[in-house]
Parts: sequence; structure tokens; C-alpha cells
Amino acid sequence: MRNKTPSFDLYIDVNYWATVSSSAYFLEEILYLSKADDIKVCLVNTGNGVPFISALELRTLEDDFYGVGSGLFRLLRRNDIGRSLNSSIRHPDDVYDRIWAPRNYDDLLTLNTTSAIDLFDNNDAYKFKIPGEVLQTAQTAKNASFSMDIWWDTSSSATKWVVYFHFVEIGRLTNGLQRELRISTNDSQFVKT
Repeated sequence: MRNKTPSFDLYIDVNYWATVSSSAYFLEEILYLSKADDIKVCLVNTGNGVPFISALELRTLEDDFYGVGSGLFRLLRRNDIGRSLNSSIRHPDDVYDRIWAPRNYDDLLTLNTTSAIDLFDNNDAYKFKIPGEVLQTAQTAKNASFSMDIWWDTSSSATKWVVYFHFVEIGRLTNGLQRELRISTNDSQFVKT
């Protein structure tokens, strides 16, 4: 096994979490609601080298923070759409120390404003959960007949996907116009106006 990166499994309590098998920087983030007062993180030797860990960080969240009930939820990605590609958001801008990676789509128009969100209004519970710096960046279609397609591969072993979108109105509509938003996931669609 010399000159080869080890491969091993991660478990939290008795629940499979992930397989680590990469020679590059590797980060796994989960949301886990424990039924006990403690949790056990286990690195399981699968016979492919000695497991190792460089850092383990734990954060507490309110029970209803994501509203997902109980269990283990792995993060696929958390993107700040419209942010400059050379900067990410985390603590102290995100009080929960989540990492918001920058993401831009080439065929979309980037919006960035410091006036859309009052970062100093601490009475708004929603803004407390989502950093104002994230809500100040966005991308939109270049014209009304264009659609935004954001996709990811769901062929992994996940049996349930929980998706959160965060929206903020940056531009005001005039002449009685109303913004319409359609979000489709696979074959199901809902409309919010």
C-alpha cells in the first residue's frame, strides 16, 4: 500500500456516512441529529491503508434549523451564486461557520448589490440563518425568454434529497408587473408567484 492514498469508511454512531478515497483535499459535511447525548465518529479500516483524520469540527444548531427531522444528511454542495470566484463565505459572516462556495454560470447575468439586504437588521430570523453577504449576490437570466438550468447528478446512493433555495428581490418591478418563478425537479413542478 506504499505510495497509495488510503481508503476507509466514515460512520457516525451506527450510520454509514462516507467513503474517503482521495489523494486531494477532502471535506465531508453532514447534518446529524443524535438521539443520545453523545455521538461517536468512527473511521473504519477497510483493508486499504490506515485511516486518518486531520480535523473534526462540531457545531450545534437549533432543532428546526433545516426542518429535516431526524437522521443523517450529507451535504452535496452549498453555493453562493453570483459571488466572485476567488472568495467564499464562512465564519464570521456565517455565524454557523458553513462554507458557501462561489458559483457562477457563464450564460447568466451576475447581480451584486449591497443595498438589497440590511446586514445590520438582527431582528430578522431568516437573515440570521442565511448570511446577508450570500443574499447580496445572485444571477439571473439575461432576458425574459431564457431559463436558468441548475442541475446535479442524483445517481449516488442517496435515497432522499433535501434542496434549499434562497431568494431575495434585488430589482423592483414597475408598471404592475409581477415576477414569476418556476422550479422543476425531474418531472414534478411547482409555481410560486
